[in-house]
Parts: sequence; structure tokens; C-alpha cells
Amino acid sequence: MYRVSEPGVRDGENRFFLSQPRTAAMQTILIVDDDDTVTEGLAETLQRPGRELILCGDLESAQLVIERDVPAYVVTDIRLSGPFRYEGLDFIREIKRLSAGARIVVMTGAWTADLEREALERGAAGVLEKPFETADLEAYLSEPASSEEGSVLRVPSLDHVIHSPLLVPAFQPIVDLSVPGAETVYGYESLARFAGPLFSNPATLFEYASRKGRLVDLELACIRHTLAHGASLPVTARLFINVHPFVIASNDLASALAMALADPHRADPPGVPEGEPGVWQRLRGTRHAHEDREKRPLPRPGLRLRADSGGHRVRANARCRS
Repeated sequence: MYRVSEPGVRDGENRFFLSQPRTAAMQTILIVDDDDTVTEGLAETLQRPGRELILCGDLESAQLVIERDVPAYVVTDIRLSGPFRYEGLDFIREIKRLSAGARIVVMTGAWTADLEREALERGAAGVLEKPFETADLEAYLSEPASSEEGSVLRVPSLDHVIHSPLLVPAFQPIVDLSVPGAETVYGYESLARFAGPLFSNPATLFEYASRKGRLVDLELACIRHTLAHGASLPVTARLFINVHPFVIASNDLASALAMALADPHRADPPGVPEGEPGVWQRLRGTRHAHEDREKRPLPRPGLRLRADSGGHRVRANARCRS
């Protein structure tokens, strides 16, 4: 009965958002450290023609990078989430499993002979104790073979994505085909889109949030952004939002909806007759929508929750007119 068309995601978009295509001659270096001053400082000193630098501030984003395209060089800290963790050692093995030829340089502020021995045994080309001279790192890198303009790609953190204006909904029309020759738009499905490095593919973005243990945070942000941009839709539009069941069970769902709907800066779209409740007034009037966990239809226009896709996700339908 319904036809859904998918806009916005390009076929094969599983890598990064680059200003221009990378040639085989470009030298790619992944730099991983949870301290921005370290990644930015290294980027400033290593940047030159023929080099593409990718900066990651956590292990999860770096893993997503190498799973899609292993850089020729990886420069990584040994501790990436706390003083007593050594994820960088396991990361060496992950890189080598995907590309035996990748050259890895480990940097650490807690050097010991045992730590260096372990890193080298796992496949690192060298271990540098912080602070170190740029020349010490350059000794492990070859000269770029290309004279193309260099670039620096900063993979954003999840907090940056959640609060970024680049996280926007794409409203995909759902078309009713029940009457041949008289197709009508039944409603709109909100799809998350991020116009930035690596996470321009929604599947990659949600995988990142899942690995960080913050899927609910991302889903709630998408709901807030959807409601903030929903004024562009027709007043009578049905709006569908797909969310993970964890979100429905979250204690933060009600507050997220209340905050979004109470935003004083959002107005109904032009053309709404005076005195007629528009989309936001109708949604504000919904009572206890977040408690409707048994798929009971509300007695008036508002939010409806229904299981979808075998129960793995839940579709929230913001009905603006019955």
C-alpha cells in the first residue's frame, strides 16, 4: 500500500566526506588521541602536500575508520579512555589484522621497557615517549609521493554530533498507492542525517553511538532535531519517527519531548489560520504519550507508538490531524 523512497544517502558512501577524491598517491595518516591538543599539534606539524591526516579523539571512531579503509600509517596513544587502560595495545592487533602492511607508531606518557616490548611484539614499528620531537615521528614516516594539496579531516565526537546543527532530519515522503493514478502523500518519515566526516552514513553514526553505549542519547537528539525542523511540513502531516526500544524505556524520553515542544523559538509555519491548532499546539496537547507502551491508540491526535521491524525498533507517529 505504501511506497517509501530513500533520499540523501549516496551509494557506496561508506568512507568519509572529503573535499576532493583521494588518489592512490596520497599518504594517509590516522592520528588517535583523547587529548585534542595532541592531535591538533601533530596535525599542524605533519601537514604538508601529499598527506591526508585523519584525527580521532576516541577508540570507537578510530575503529570505524580502519574498518572502512586502513590508512598506511597510524599514530596512536596507548591509553584512550583512562589512566589504567591500555586499549592502544589491542588496537595495534586490530589494525594488523585488517592490514598487515600498515605502519603503526605508538605514543605514551607512561613509557616502560615492558610496555615498549609488548607494543613491538604486537606489531608496532616504534614507541615514542611524550613529549617527543616531530622529527622522531617523521623518522617512521616516508616522504609523500604526491604533490596534491594536503588535508586534515577531524572526525567529530558523539557530543559534537549531538549538539551540531549538521545533525538534521530528512523528511521522506510515504506515498499511498491504494488509488491508482491518485497517489497521495500519507505522511513523512524522519531520517537522521549528519553532513560531516565519517558519519554522513547514518548506519555508521548509529553504530558509533552503540559502541559508545550512548544510542539513547543520539536517538533523543534526533527526536529533538526532528521536532525542531518539523514546522516545514504541511500542517496536517503525519510524522513518523523510528526509535530503538531502549528509548521508549528511557526515563529521558518524556523530558526530551517536553523540551522540544516547549521551545519558545519554534513557531508554526506560515499560513496556519488564526485559532486553528497547528502541529506544535496539537503535539503540546498530547498527554502522557511517552507512557503509551502497550501500543494503545490515543483518543485524539498526538503521539502513537507501535512496534515495527520485528520489534527491534519502535515507530512513533506524531499525528497532526485525525
